[in-house]
Amino acid sequence: LITCPSSDLCLNKRCSFRNSCFPHLARLRSVASQIVVINHSLFFSLFEIENVFDSEAMPIILPKYTSIVFDEAHTLPDIGREHLSVSIGSSDINKFTDEYAYIKQIPDFPRTEITVFITNIIENYRRLSVYIRSFIEQSANQGKKTALSAKFNLLKLRYEDYDENNTDPFLEYQKPYEDFLQIMRNVFLSLSRYQHYINDVKGFDEEFFDKLSNSLCKKIEIVKAIMTYDRKVEKNPFYGKYVGTVYSSEKIFKLSLTPLEISDVMSLYFNNCLEHRLSALLASATISVRDSFNKFRRDLGIPAEVRSLTVESPFNYRLQAGLFISKDFPDTDAQDRIKDIILMLHDVIDIVDGGIFFLTTSNEALNAAYKHLVDFFSPLRKIYCQHKNGSNKTILEQFKSD
Repeated sequence: LITCPSSDLCLNKRCSFRNSCFPHLARLRSVASQIVVINHSLFFSLFEIENVFDSEAMPIILPKYTSIVFDEAHTLPDIGREHLSVSIGSSDINKFTDEYAYIKQIPDFPRTEITVFITNIIENYRRLSVYIRSFIEQSANQGKKTALSAKFNLLKLRYEDYDENNTDPFLEYQKPYEDFLQIMRNVFLSLSRYQHYINDVKGFDEEFFDKLSNSLCKKIEIVKAIMTYDRKVEKNPFYGKYVGTVYSSEKIFKLSLTPLEISDVMSLYFNNCLEHRLSALLASATISVRDSFNKFRRDLGIPAEVRSLTVESPFNYRLQAGLFISKDFPDTDAQDRIKDIILMLHDVIDIVDGGIFFLTTSNEALNAAYKHLVDFFSPLRKIYCQHKNGSNKTILEQFKSD
């Protein structure tokens, strides 16, 4: 199966393979269906392109539905924040490369100039990546908590006087890292110059270059937002409403701005549901706090007139579950934290006759836990590990059968 690597490269009706294109045919089937099952991620991805409330707007992926059911609705706030985030990072390099390959195939297109623009952009992105890696390594060498594969506050990367213990979200730091500022200026300038060039050569492929210019415009605005989101200036839509993060690993990096809340966006959606008599059902076993839906309503901006219903669970948590919280649990930055935790739980694991789930929050912790559990309990107990003993389904079936 061969498809376009991005929507910007799709030829739409001009494509000779359109009638056999899997994504295109899947969209047609979806639009013609009476019931469509999607995940929350796709729901938020369609926010900007689908308008189910406008009867004259053409459906793109979803039919003009009159009812929607959100199962596991407690995940909506987190998934919504993730999908309404904006970012720049290593994935942009892949996109630029794919677009460059497409442009080179356009008949009579002058390759020399665009090669210079693309090379300059990719070089500036790579300098940004190298800077981030160097910053993380220096932080690690100074004994700070940042690991070589890390996610941390973007302000830490931007300011020398950043204070991890600061509790004032509106504190404005005054000592920016000049090297980082210069790298971001170069990224901004290379993208801006490329966009101007693209606007000048639109005549070679009006539809494609229009989409590419719009995409570059959005990326340029994201770069500007990353450098100003924490400054209280006039008409700054990001100030006080977004948090900046840096993620870096061995192969990828990303600078992101994530909304603190999505209540304004979802409030508009649910109010439109009420106005257009579109029914929405949100169901989950974990959306109430102390038998109240108030927090969930605030998180999603659910209108006051929307009704709620609490259904009692048949599971008796008081009689059928136990929770142990250790007062001397190893600190999060302890060198042998996972090993120490397993040693603490050693007697408990020995006593339990049935199976035990050992859950971790990172692949690094997962691998460490697997090694130490095998060292301590194999072969007396069978140890199954995600990514090591087959698919999740296979592991669960083996776990249940044992």
